[in-house]
Amino acid sequence: MGLPGLSLASSQPRSRVAQLTLLSIAALVFVAIWDDYELSDLSWADADVARLRSADGGTCSAGGETASVGVPGFQVFTNAWYRSGTLHLYGDDLPEPDEVSSMRRLRVERHRPDRANASATVCFPGTTVFVNAQPGRKDFVRHYYHFAGEYVLGALAALAAADVAGSSAGAIEPASAGVPERLVVPWAKTWRDKWGLNAAVASGLFGADIIEPRTWRQLTRSGEWAYFERIVVVDRWASHRHNPAADVWNKMALPAFELGPPLDFFENARLRVLRSLGIAPATITSDGPIELSEVIGDANDDALQRATESAKPTIVYVDRQGSRRRLRQADHEALLLGLSQLQLEGRADVRDVPFETMSITEQIEVAASASIMLGVHGNGLTHQLWMPAGSALVEIFPPQAFVRDYQAVAQVLRHPYVCIQNDTVLDREQWEERMGGWGDKWLHTSTPIPVSADTVLEAVERLLADM
Repeated sequence: MGLPGLSLASSQPRSRVAQLTLLSIAALVFVAIWDDYELSDLSWADADVARLRSADGGTCSAGGETASVGVPGFQVFTNAWYRSGTLHLYGDDLPEPDEVSSMRRLRVERHRPDRANASATVCFPGTTVFVNAQPGRKDFVRHYYHFAGEYVLGALAALAAADVAGSSAGAIEPASAGVPERLVVPWAKTWRDKWGLNAAVASGLFGADIIEPRTWRQLTRSGEWAYFERIVVVDRWASHRHNPAADVWNKMALPAFELGPPLDFFENARLRVLRSLGIAPATITSDGPIELSEVIGDANDDALQRATESAKPTIVYVDRQGSRRRLRQADHEALLLGLSQLQLEGRADVRDVPFETMSITEQIEVAASASIMLGVHGNGLTHQLWMPAGSALVEIFPPQAFVRDYQAVAQVLRHPYVCIQNDTVLDREQWEERMGGWGDKWLHTSTPIPVSADTVLEAVERLLADM
């Protein structure tokens, strides 16, 4: 004999289970729809797709044997083919498949050189940056630093090093401008960050030649061959698994940076992004035939005058006081007071900039004017990418922490780098002794960071003296 109310009590859990089941089904349907409907993926027009799809192989001729240089995670190939989820390589001295791709979504097959395919329905002329990343695997491609400072910068470093190696070996033709023709992001439909920085960088570098998942599916229908004249396959986890430096420091692009690209390998890319935003660079160090008037485009006369006549260094202080990772207020105010004194003495122009309040163009324009950028560890320091050659970076950490995010970028761009923990300048020997960095958890608390303004200002003054 049942207790009163038992049937009612039993029906409530069943009703709740039914509701949860319906919600789960709805969620699965939404995911399935979303997988096909990619808001950020702006598909090409039919004419753009047709430009690469051609019965006679498109605008480039399908070559023969595959040539390979690079490191795991940043492999550069000439003459590579793709078909039905597989990258086909034809040669004798080729990397292992898992050194190219860590994903089952992109398989890699190696063949004898005499079996090279001579025709392709889709042809990618020039150089392609192929981002082999997938949401949900912690590829971090959506983060501005990881996208611009690792995926893109690492690819450009590997390509530039490949140009040097290939030119000396006669295996690879150097790229004429040092900037690839296109970006292919075939799987990661959410690669664009919410602030629009990734898209601004990609558009500045590659223009409209950005191929996202939906367009990739349009171009590579099942069973049809696609040919890449030259391709760099960027894969985070292939780098981490096969490169000790990437694994120890948790920095995927370090091995590519250590390939030894030319000193100015990033300059044409930097200028291209600035030009796309109408920004006048503070200096030009490229050895290529680039005129200032060509770079600045429609920049106004005031900007031109600042770019060519300013004799004083510019200090850009990345102000994070509006964020969780910030300085103690008293230390922030003492630092601002010391920096303002440098300006009063006529030794530097000082900009106090909270990047989060500025447009993308304003952010990059300020960074492009910087002789010294300083601030607490954070995404804004990725903007050192747009600083002129010879500029320096001063990075402030909590006393218990150090990671190589922005140091690694500074190193490959040859920016003098200073690391400060409170009242201590941490030199390279000190942080190299503790392999892999430390105290990452202290970068993700809301505890204000202490710093000695005097220590920061002394470092800044030493950098100014060297300029």
